Amino acid sequence: MGLISELLKYFDKISINYFYENNIKLKLPKKNSENNPTIGFLLGLIENKKSEYKISEFSVTQTSLEQIFNKFASEKEEILNSNNKELAITKDDLR
Repeated sequence: MGLISELLKYFDKISINYFYENNIKLKLPKKNSENNPTIGFLLGLIENKKSEYKISEFSVTQTSLEQIFNKFASEKEEILNSNNKELAITKDDLR
């Protein structure tokens, strides 16, 4: 995980969203500071490390508003579903 070690120099935490065979999808936090690496910086960093870490393809993107909305919607649905399960009462429970 050499590339992850490189990225941890710039980020406190990195989430691995997907890992299968030779494919990996990382989620990097967005910090509120002037020292926050830009997408351009990340592209350059990974491009410079491609041969060292044997990377054949990569992309760097920001989360879209649609992705954020879908995440909140799915989290809300999970909460509602879990609350419904917790509130389920049968006649046997009242005896």
